[in-house]
Amino acid sequence: MEGKSEMAFEQVINVVISAVISGIISFVVGFLTAKFYGPRWVELSKRRRDHSVILNNEVFKPWLAKLEEYCEVGAVFDLDVDKLVSIEPKNPTDLEFFAEAKSHLEPKYLDILNAWEELEGATLEHNKELATFLEKIRTLIVKEVAMPCYYRGMRGDQPKRYVRPDLLALHIYQIITHEIRTGRQWFGGKPKIQSVTYHEGTFYELKWWNERPLASHERKEVEKYVPFIIQLVETPNYRSKAKNLLEKEAKVLRPKRADFQAKMTTLIKSIALGNVIRGKCQHCPKEK
Repeated sequence: MEGKSEMAFEQVINVVISAVISGIISFVVGFLTAKFYGPRWVELSKRRRDHSVILNNEVFKPWLAKLEEYCEVGAVFDLDVDKLVSIEPKNPTDLEFFAEAKSHLEPKYLDILNAWEELEGATLEHNKELATFLEKIRTLIVKEVAMPCYYRGMRGDQPKRYVRPDLLALHIYQIITHEIRTGRQWFGGKPKIQSVTYHEGTFYELKWWNERPLASHERKEVEKYVPFIIQLVETPNYRSKAKNLLEKEAKVLRPKRADFQAKMTTLIKSIALGNVIRGKCQHCPKEK
């Protein structure tokens, strides 16, 4: 009898223990289900999804669309230093949520940021070389054209007698590179002279690509510089250097631009398919 009592007691204990364990498991499962699959989880998931969509529409897509602007290839005249200087690439900080987007990219999408930084660096180096080349042409124009220099951004009204050396240098490079790319000579035609009448009288402007880089009240003064401009376009050394710059742009800049575009496009498509962006930022939805 005593042995049977002990067995019965053990059975009761086992039943109690099983019930307790079952209750604990049920509680944990219920808690986890409520936490991760209940209304709060659904709401949090929706807010994270909405946050990802905002970053996609307000940062990633515009960043990609304005890539040519952010990593522009070219040079610009700087009045402060009196020469043509490289255009510097810029981060898309004009986009409202760029800082938040970058916070996500830094820990979880380093391949995208690395591709962007490589593109920035390569663009800057290319633009420095381009600016040095264009500055040589500009300096020669200033030396050979005995007219007042005028640059966009200078104070005061545009004079009626002037030369724009930076604009001429850029046009010369554009004409040369277009000929190299297409084989077509003098795209847009050679420089032409047109007369313009103002209240001060009649003036003569050199019209080239809808710009007027040279003007004077004397037609002969404008005419005498046309052969000089044509000569610059046809200078073998300038054509060789322009070809070299085009080749570097094709071999270095295009692949780096394509690499960044591909990586960013993958992220954009992932979010568009419903995936939530990885990483955190200060505006990430948090569980209440």
